[in-house]
Amino acid sequence: MPRLLIEKGPDRGKSLTLKLGDQAVVGRDAQANLQLSDVMCSRKHFLIASKGSVYGLKDLGSANGTQVNGKTADGPVKLAHGDMIQCGETLLSWLADESDAKQGGLIGQQIGGYRIEMRLGRGAMGTVYKAIQLSLGRIVALKVLSPDLVKDAKFCEMFLKEARAAGGLNHPNIIQVYDVGEEKGQYYFSMEFAAKGSVLDLLNSAKRIELLRAVVIIKDACRALDYAERKGLVHRDIKPDNLMVMDDEIVKLGDLGLAMSAQELQGEQAGVFGTPHYIAPEQAMGKPIDHRADIYALGASFYRILTGQTLFTGQTVKEILKKQVRDPHPPVTTHLPDCPPAIVTIIDKMLAKNPAERYQHASDVLNDLENWQSLASKKGGVQPAAFAKAVKAPGAELQEQMVASAQRRNLALAAIAAVVGVAALSIMVWVFFFSDAPAPHTNVAEANNPPANLPPAHNGSTTTQLTP
Repeated sequence: MPRLLIEKGPDRGKSLTLKLGDQAVVGRDAQANLQLSDVMCSRKHFLIASKGSVYGLKDLGSANGTQVNGKTADGPVKLAHGDMIQCGETLLSWLADESDAKQGGLIGQQIGGYRIEMRLGRGAMGTVYKAIQLSLGRIVALKVLSPDLVKDAKFCEMFLKEARAAGGLNHPNIIQVYDVGEEKGQYYFSMEFAAKGSVLDLLNSAKRIELLRAVVIIKDACRALDYAERKGLVHRDIKPDNLMVMDDEIVKLGDLGLAMSAQELQGEQAGVFGTPHYIAPEQAMGKPIDHRADIYALGASFYRILTGQTLFTGQTVKEILKKQVRDPHPPVTTHLPDCPPAIVTIIDKMLAKNPAERYQHASDVLNDLENWQSLASKKGGVQPAAFAKAVKAPGAELQEQMVASAQRRNLALAAIAAVVGVAALSIMVWVFFFSDAPAPHTNVAEANNPPANLPPAHNGSTTTQLTP
């Protein structure tokens, strides 16, 4: 008998077995045959029914739509064993029976020197297992490519090439790729095992993450993106599901192995790669992108982590993408009224529709977050180590103290500036008239030709003036 298994989401592990002639409603409704707690799912999200021995799926007018194998279910969709169903942030597999949950009995088997111990979940590319690297006795995460992708020889060639390149990336905030290979038609790669799952797993159990812990998560992600930028790589799919939590609470960026070089992404893109709820406007339109698309996606992730909500909802992927391109996002304070103004400012700048108006580098985001965090730590009596814990955001009194501190600091700086003003002016005049060096990090072509359908750029600094 076929079985519907939840692979990802707050209800991970739940399943429903269907008999011939059965009908099953999946959603948040208390009367649903498979009840979900995913807030991104509708009360009655989709229906599965059989006609003879054939099973089909139909979306029930859900707010965010239903996707089968990455395609929106606009009408009835015939299901085949192994199909992947996405609703909200919940991923389900349509399996043949109980044993199929182990994907052909891979549990306990060996692939390329790894003994597979446990199934961790499934994604668009394949299934991830907890495994033991026999030569070292090391616990790893082993991703085995989906059989559908294995049929594409060009994809397999690209997969091996990119995974090998990823093995050369080494940074404290990036999941390390250990090995890649193929055995008996099964393609796999091994990587660091994240003992505490992903940030999305944290959200599934807590809905949203407290401010100070969220800031630490985004800072770790910024360090990873700064490294990727310096390597000339664009991730293209930053989201809470790809932010992995290690045993020591450090957050590492996963799936960087399938990133592309910024140079490769400067032409018009043949298709749209990314996750609709987090994708940058220029990426959604298939236009040339660079590392600033990752900054937008991280901003969307920051918004999701803090508020418990995605930027936009829609019945279809196309509707969500249109909103990413055209609509302003609801203010953070709509969902989190006491969010400090400085954090709102940072998120809003990360989410600017025009890449030229965004933070230009992940390091700029990191600097602003560290400045805010430093003020909160000094004036709130919070020790730096405590930022790794879920604690309450600073209140109104602390915010007022932060403003007063900034004003006092500015007065002191003004006195110093008066002393060195003449010398500084002389230097500035010399640089203006005699130096021909270009300004750092400036993309002249892009500044003169912003992506179509996006608002014009303004000439502003990449550093944000924060008001706590």
